[in-house]
Amino acid sequence: MFNLRFKYIEQLDEEDCGAAVLAMILYYYRSKIPMSKIKELAQTDKEGTSALGLIEAAQKFKLDTQAIQADK
Repeated sequence: MFNLRFKYIEQLDEEDCGAAVLAMILYYYRSKIPMSKIKELAQTDKEGTSALGLIEAAQKFKLDTQAIQADK
């Protein structure tokens, strides 16, 4: 059986899904960053987190990022 370092991190509010996903990715790489810090860096507001906000926050944690456009 696989023993991965994945940890489910529940979003605290409706708009926290992007920040929660980034928190789970960071946890996988052994970085335990508070959700509040991720939301601040990603500029999460009551509307949520933009793709650009997620990219910029991830880059601040030295993660390689690449934006792509999916088909509509």
